[in-house]
Amino acid sequence: MDDDVVIVAIDDNSLHQFGPWPWSRALQGQLISEIARQQPKRLLIDIVYTGDNPENQTLVTAAGRISELGLPMMIDTLAQGQQLIEVLPFPELLTEAELIGHVHIERDEDAIVRGTYLYQGVGEAAWPHLMLTAVEGFEVTTDCTEANTSFFSLAKCHYVKIPFAGPPGTYPQVSATHLLTSDVVQPEVLRDALANKTVLLGVTALGGTDWVTSPLGGSSMPLSGVEFNANLLSALRLGSTIRQFPDWAIISIGILLTGLLSLVIPRLRPKQAIGFSLAVAIVPLIVSALCLSLLWLHLPLANITIATLFIYPLWSWRRNEIAWGYIQGELSRMEQEESKWQLSRNKHDETSTHRALQLLLNAHITLPDNENSAALVHRDTALTEAEQALLNEHLNAMSASSTEEAVPAEQLAAQISGLEARARTLREGRDIGLAGLDRMSNGAMIITDLGQVRFINKSAAEMLAWDEDKDLLKQLEPISTPLGQNWRDIWRACVLDRKTVTFESELNGHPIVLTAAPLLLPEDHDYASSWVLTMADLSEIRHVEAQREEALAFLSHDLRSPLASILALIQQSRSKDQNNPASNGSESNGQSTLLDDIYRYTQKGLSTSDQFLQLSRLELHPSFETYPLELEQLVQNSAEQVYFLAREKNIAIKTDLDDDVWIEGNGELLERAIVNLIGNAIKYSDPDTTISISLKAIANSANIIISDQGYGIPEDEIRHIFEPFFRSAEPALAQNRGAGLGLRFVKTVIERHKGDISVNSTWGKGTTFQIRLPATE
Repeated sequence: MDDDVVIVAIDDNSLHQFGPWPWSRALQGQLISEIARQQPKRLLIDIVYTGDNPENQTLVTAAGRISELGLPMMIDTLAQGQQLIEVLPFPELLTEAELIGHVHIERDEDAIVRGTYLYQGVGEAAWPHLMLTAVEGFEVTTDCTEANTSFFSLAKCHYVKIPFAGPPGTYPQVSATHLLTSDVVQPEVLRDALANKTVLLGVTALGGTDWVTSPLGGSSMPLSGVEFNANLLSALRLGSTIRQFPDWAIISIGILLTGLLSLVIPRLRPKQAIGFSLAVAIVPLIVSALCLSLLWLHLPLANITIATLFIYPLWSWRRNEIAWGYIQGELSRMEQEESKWQLSRNKHDETSTHRALQLLLNAHITLPDNENSAALVHRDTALTEAEQALLNEHLNAMSASSTEEAVPAEQLAAQISGLEARARTLREGRDIGLAGLDRMSNGAMIITDLGQVRFINKSAAEMLAWDEDKDLLKQLEPISTPLGQNWRDIWRACVLDRKTVTFESELNGHPIVLTAAPLLLPEDHDYASSWVLTMADLSEIRHVEAQREEALAFLSHDLRSPLASILALIQQSRSKDQNNPASNGSESNGQSTLLDDIYRYTQKGLSTSDQFLQLSRLELHPSFETYPLELEQLVQNSAEQVYFLAREKNIAIKTDLDDDVWIEGNGELLERAIVNLIGNAIKYSDPDTTISISLKAIANSANIIISDQGYGIPEDEIRHIFEPFFRSAEPALAQNRGAGLGLRFVKTVIERHKGDISVNSTWGKGTTFQIRLPATE
C-alpha cells in the first residue's frame, strides 16, 4: 500500500447517523469543508456531481477550500441503446477542479474486476483515469492506438491490472461521521490522519451502488469503488501495475509443456510418469506466482496446468487399452499354442485323476471328505516312498483345483491373472517338451535360417562333441554328406527350397541316419526361418539286421536246400520205379503212396519257408526298384502260372482285362502277389467252378478284381486274414490250411506300391479281392 492514501468513507454508520444516500449537497459540502480544514495534499472525489441544484453553491464554496481537487466525469447514454455522451461536473464546480478524469471499471468475463483502462472517451480515448491524474509527473498521452476510433463508440486503451493490497477494509479509512461530528474524535487525531495526504472520498456503505467483485473478496466480500480506486492509485504511484504476457507467449509455453509431457511420459514407468506429470503441472503455478510477485507480470498458466493433469489419465487410459489388447491377443495366441502340444482333449478332472492313481498304485483309494481328513489306501503292501510322494502330490493338486482361486474384481487385473495362469501352463508344457527332447536317444538340433543353434539335446551334443564356440559347419564336417552335396547345400535346401534331406553316414565309427527338414512356422512363406537336424545311431539296428540276415541265410540254405534235395530224391525214386517193370505191384503202390505224402509235406514246407523268406526280405528292405508296368500282361502272366493247378480241378479262369493300364511298380513282387491270390482262389474252390479276373482303369486308379465261387471266409475271420500266421479255424478248410503268410505278403506288396486291398466274402458262396493301385500315363 501507499501510505499517502487515506479514504474518507461514507459508511453504514454515516448513513445511520445522517440519513440514507444520496445526501443533500449542503451536507456533502459541509463534509468537504471539514476535510479541507484538515489540510490534505489533495482530495479525489468518487462522486459525480451533475445538473442544477439550489445547494450547488455550498459544494462550490467547499471545493474552493481544497488545495488540489480531483473530480470524476462519466460516460453515459441519453437513453437505452442511444448515443454515448461524456458527462462532466456542473460548470461552477468544474472551475474549482484541478484534476478531471474518468472512474470507470472493467469487468472480466467472469464478472471479476482485475484492472481498468487508463484512458477512455467517446470516439477518442481522451480522458485519463482520475487516479492517473494524481500521480506525480503525470502527463496526458495521446498514444492510444489500441482504442476504437469510431466516433459513436467508446474508445479505451492502456489496460492495466492491479495488485490488490487485500480484501475490503485493507486501506485506512476515516468515517464521515467523525468529520461531521466533532465531539466523537478529537480534531488533532483527524488532522494527523488526513493532513498532507491524498484523500479519496467515496461511499463504502452497503446501501450504496458503487461495488465491484475483486479477486480477493469475490461476491461474498465486494469491494467499494473508492477502495478499488485506492488500490489503483497505489499501484500507479509505486509502479506495481501488473503487465499481461502476450497470448502467443502463453500459447507457446502451453505447447512446450504439454508437448514435453506427451513425449516423455510414454517413456517412463507408471510411478515415474505420475511424479513427472505432477511436477509439470505444479511448475506453471510456481512460475506464474514468481512472475506475479517478483516481476509484476501476469502469466496465466492455470489452463496449462489443467491440460497437463488431463494428459496423465489420457495416457493411462491409452496404456491400459494397449495392455488390454495385448493381453487379449496373448491369451488367444497362448490358447492356440497350447492346442498344438496339448494332444489330449480329455478333461483332467477329479474322477479321472482318482481312477489313474488307483491303476498306477494298484490299490483302492478313498478320497478325503474334507480338508481335515486324509485319503485311505487299501492295499496288501505298504506304499513305497515314491508312491506316497506321488499320491500326496496329486491329492494336493486336486484339493487346490477344487478351491476356486479368487479372481480380482478389476478387469485388467483379472485378465493379467488369467494370463499368468495360461503362461504357467505353457511354461510347464514347454519344460516337459524340452525335457523330453533333451532325453531322446536320437540327437536333435533346431537351427535358425542364419545357422544359429537354438536348441541341441544331450544326445546330439555327445555325438558331435559339441563346442559352443565353434561354427556350425565346422562341427558338422566330420559327418560325410551324400555325393555331390555338402552341408551348405543341405542348409540351403532346407531354408530356401524348404526340402527335406535324409541320408546315411558314419560318425565316430558308428552308422547314423540324418534328416534335415525345414521347420515351417505360420509366418514363413518364401523360406523357412528355422530347420531341424536329427541324427539316429543305427548300430543296434544294424546288429539286429545282421541277425535277421543270418536267420534268412539259414532259411535260404540250411532249411530250403535239404527240402529241395528231398524233393529231387523223390522224383529220382519215381523215375526208377517207372523204369523197373519187375517191381512188385502192391509193394510199389505202397511205396508210391508214401513218397506222395512225403513229397506233399516237403513241398508245403518249402512253400512256407519260401513265403517267409520273401515276406522277411520285403519288410527288411522296404525300398525296391520300380519302373513303368503294363498291368494287362502282368495279370495275364500271373494267371498262366497257375493254369496247371486250375486244370487239375477243372476250374475255369475267365479274364476281362483292359489294355493300356500303366502303373509305376515292381513287376516281380506284384506278379507274385497276384499269383498268391489266384492260387488261393483255386485252393479254396470246388472243382468245376469259375474264377473271374478283371482289370479296369477307373479315374486315376487301376483296379484288379479276383472273384471265385469257393468256400468263402467266415464273417468273424475276415478282419484277421491279413495278419501274419493267421489260419482259419473252420474245419472245412483244415485240409488246405497254409502257414498264414501269403495274404500278409500280398497286403505288404500292395501297400508298398501306395495302393490298398479289400475283401468281400460270403461263407459258402465265394470271395472277391479288389486291388487299387495309383495309375500313371
